[in-house]
Amino acid sequence: MLRLGVNKLGDNDKAIASKTSHHILTLLQVHPAMKAVVAREVSALVLKTPTAAAAQPSGGHVRFDEDAPKKAASKPEGTSHARYYGLITLNQLTLTSQESDVAGRLVELYFEVFREILGDGTPDEEEGVSKVEKVAGKVEKWRGRRKGSKPRGGRK
Repeated sequence: MLRLGVNKLGDNDKAIASKTSHHILTLLQVHPAMKAVVAREVSALVLKTPTAAAAQPSGGHVRFDEDAPKKAASKPEGTSHARYYGLITLNQLTLTSQESDVAGRLVELYFEVFREILGDGTPDEEEGVSKVEKVAGKVEKWRGRRKGSKPRGGRK
């Protein structure tokens, strides 16, 4: 029953997904001992890969025509909704000091989502310099300057 409710976080109708998030949080206010279980289920929904979400049956009819490869190649819309509303729901959990294990798992989940969004951090192949080094150089150039002032060496 919980899994069905959590899956509704990925509904395309924003009102349904928002109301589902509200009901999950209300459930946790009434039954605070379920926080670990709910966090685990919502985390599974957030980390679900787009290919796994696309492979699940949608309950509709399957058509075999020329447009099928184009639709399969694009990212399913439901995955982004589910991730968004799932993260919002997890962000609103109120944890106590006794629930540090749940808090640790949530932090790990947030870092995993950041890694998926930002990529794996490999160096830029064309210039041989990673993006992090580029940004660090720009930050160092402006270090110690006030807003609106120009860098010492001028523009490069």
